[in-house]
Amino acid sequence: MNRWLCCFMILVLAGCSKSSGEEDAAGANTLQLSIHHIVNGKPLVLNDSIYYNTFQEPFTVTAFKYYLSNFSLTTTDGKTVTLKQSYYLVNQADSTSRQLVMSGIPDGSYQTLSFLIGVDSLTNVAGPQSGALDVVNGMYWAWNSGYINAKFEGKSDVSTSTANLLQFHIGGFIAPSNTIRTVQLTLAQPQLWSGGQHTIQATADLYTWFDLPNPISFAKFAGTMEPNADAMKVADNYQHMFQITSITTP
Repeated sequence: MNRWLCCFMILVLAGCSKSSGEEDAAGANTLQLSIHHIVNGKPLVLNDSIYYNTFQEPFTVTAFKYYLSNFSLTTTDGKTVTLKQSYYLVNQADSTSRQLVMSGIPDGSYQTLSFLIGVDSLTNVAGPQSGALDVVNGMYWAWNSGYINAKFEGKSDVSTSTANLLQFHIGGFIAPSNTIRTVQLTLAQPQLWSGGQHTIQATADLYTWFDLPNPISFAKFAGTMEPNADAMKVADNYQHMFQITSITTP
């Protein structure tokens, strides 16, 4: 049997089961996740602002976008509420893409918000799709049959690549190059939700892509555009880029 078909069947079977501690969302609450892009505390501006990595190497940003998916909330009694499946392509060049709205959330007391940076394996093996997952968004590798989970492009004077380019296209969903990462954000205090829209303001810091646990010097490493060990290191870094700054409830 074809290796890809085997992976697909295994993932389908896995997706059909749900642990006793999980339930699907179905309620009157709405969550808006508002994301603000920064670079080490400074607002991210494309093309004309200069930033510095952990090695104090200057760089500019020409593109910054990534997928978020598989959202869930965890209640104070440990139950996981899985939100309606949606794939969001967050793009610095499109301010509306940084306002993620999720509905149908049941009343409850919530303590964590979790999601994936990237596109899950099941959707990857299903091939290119529509909407946020459309290939026209420039986030799909036709040659590798898989999605780019996150993308940063820019320039740095220290880069030895052509035209001093920086190109970090981070993808891959199969071990040993699985760059899908899980983020779990702890709410400052348990949130008692009972109808209405709840807004979480969060920052996503591009600086973390090149900081700990794998500091990156642009003079030595100007990017990668395939699933490999270098992409894994960048994914391990950007897993830490999100931070909640405030929560507003009705």
